[in-house]
Amino acid sequence: MASRKSFVLVIDDQNGITTKRHLEGLVNVIVRHPNDVTEGDLKRCNLVLVDFKLDEWPERNDQSTPSLMPQTGIALIAVLRSNLSRLRAAPTAFALNSGLLSDLSNGGEWEGREHAIAKSIDLEWVFAKTSNRPQFARGVKSLTEAVAALPAKWPAASKTKDQILKLLSLSTRVRWRQSAIDAIDRSHPPHEILIGNSSGIAVLRWLLHVILP
Repeated sequence: MASRKSFVLVIDDQNGITTKRHLEGLVNVIVRHPNDVTEGDLKRCNLVLVDFKLDEWPERNDQSTPSLMPQTGIALIAVLRSNLSRLRAAPTAFALNSGLLSDLSNGGEWEGREHAIAKSIDLEWVFAKTSNRPQFARGVKSLTEAVAALPAKWPAASKTKDQILKLLSLSTRVRWRQSAIDAIDRSHPPHEILIGNSSGIAVLRWLLHVILP
């Protein structure tokens, strides 16, 4: 049964319902055409999963200024992300769901390089529409629940190390705790986290882009 607080917002101009079917029973899913996304959708969701190619969007094409015409999912994510701070929403992750990861990898191999592609386009993660669907569903569930576990407000710099240890489940009872703490220090947690000037999303990025690979 999907957790009540773990929500995914799927933004797709064509087959978002197909994506929803792959995720049913694992996470709660809201499907929207790009033109129908609301502020409530953004505030409610832990993960926003956006299609890269957005061709079926006539309302966008009818605009008179380029400023209102994001051409790709990456551009749309930038717009949505800029609204989150205004809405004072809880931590939210953004990822692409695309069959064009090869294009985003300069025509090269993309499998096993999702972390590098995500980092290069300033996203938390990228998912391939053509990949193994159970693996896709497990990945979406894992990322969504990780975001849901983050504190609504990241603590002050003096308490940030304790928060990282808590998220990594490093309790005071494990004998190798100090060794793990030393390893974390050597892995250089994000500077913006250490000075208390970011949300926990930066920790997730650090884990996804640097540590886990």
